[in-house]
Amino acid sequence: MRSSALDALRGLAIIGMILSGHIAHGGVLPAWMHHAQVPPPDHQFTPGIAGITWVDLVFPMFLFAMGMAFPFSLRSRLGKGVAEWRIVLQAFKRWGWLFFFALFYQHLIPQYMTSSPGTVEQLLALGGFVLLFAIYGTHPRIRQWKYHEHFNTLGLLLAIAYLLLLPGEPKPGDSRYLSLERTDIIILILSNVAFFGAVAWLLTRNNVLPRLALLAVLLALRLSQSAGDNWTAVLWNGSPLPWFFNFSFLQYLHIVLAGSIVGDLAQAYAAKRETGAGSSSLTATGWLMVVLVILSLTGLFGRWGFPLFLMQLGILALAVLLLRKDGSTTARFLRQLLTWGSAFLIIGMAFEPYEGGIRKDHATMSYYYVTAGLSTFLFMAFFLLLDHYRAWGWQWLTQTGRNPMIAYVAPWLLVWPILKISGLAAFVGGMNGNALLGLLRGVLITGLSLAATVALTRWGWRWKT
Repeated sequence: MRSSALDALRGLAIIGMILSGHIAHGGVLPAWMHHAQVPPPDHQFTPGIAGITWVDLVFPMFLFAMGMAFPFSLRSRLGKGVAEWRIVLQAFKRWGWLFFFALFYQHLIPQYMTSSPGTVEQLLALGGFVLLFAIYGTHPRIRQWKYHEHFNTLGLLLAIAYLLLLPGEPKPGDSRYLSLERTDIIILILSNVAFFGAVAWLLTRNNVLPRLALLAVLLALRLSQSAGDNWTAVLWNGSPLPWFFNFSFLQYLHIVLAGSIVGDLAQAYAAKRETGAGSSSLTATGWLMVVLVILSLTGLFGRWGFPLFLMQLGILALAVLLLRKDGSTTARFLRQLLTWGSAFLIIGMAFEPYEGGIRKDHATMSYYYVTAGLSTFLFMAFFLLLDHYRAWGWQWLTQTGRNPMIAYVAPWLLVWPILKISGLAAFVGGMNGNALLGLLRGVLITGLSLAATVALTRWGWRWKT
């Protein structure tokens, strides 16, 4: 059982990650096209800047989608009779597979191999991209092989050998290039919350109240660890294996578990959903959700304060009135989503003045719940578009969302190496003379990465952990 809306939400998050990382920097584009705390023209991290932009929404959107996926995937396994302890073991294995993905990918980026990467480094990156298919890939033809269950294990062994032989400049203070601390931080965080989020959902799958209690405990730890020298600070900042696990990463469970609550509702509705039948109220609600997300990001970046909160409440109230006019099962489902999304947003907005205003780095309490609320509203819009009305022409987005690992690494391990080897990289890299060219540069890299991902997905390839 799949939700096209969930795939689209995940796909949009990946697209945002790629685009934001490849648009021109240096003041060509306005500040709202970058992380709020890393403004142009010099893009130096400035933690004192409050506010968020659309760029700051893409990571929590992916975390939210991860949480939403738990009820779909784990309840399916439970329905097949898989024991709970086996599901926990599988989640732990996934943690390890994701950690290796973070390690392997970071070591393959040519810019990290050496300060002046050449053709050799680009070829090594391409070779690593191919090896990732052996480690994480699955394909219908491979499943027909007699020993197909050993395909990924063999790929892992080859990848370890590849890492050990990989040349590269060590970091300052390190004696060699290969290091367990050289990992992609986004994937490392995902690996941590994927395990603990799955276990938390498994333990609370039949009652949301214990999940809310867990969120309250996380809130207490998050607030008390900053109160000085105390045991919560030691727990929060300490780890026996900091390169693998950090307790502070679990703060992002606020977003993941919020997503799991919405996922429970979506999974329960999927068995009885209506399609095609709609009303002007449903359509208007979908558009209102898009307007609410854009308004919230604009207002938070512009520091509109209380007037923004009043406008948000007005849009939410209007959405409630629209959905009350429709007595369909779909409208009742959307009212449930709207209730939780509104709760997340209001909690986040109530926290907004705390800690000096909302920020992605270092993440504030407001950031967790505002982004969870906005992710809920985006899911509602995608649900109406793709799961309810079955709009045509969005397959590229859902297929990207079904293969997020390929899309995530494609820019640095596939697109840029090919551009470098072919000699086109200088042209693309030089697209920074004005705002239009600076944006087109990101659109070009993003489009090529998505084209590769969609093509591989249609050919039957999937990367899974």
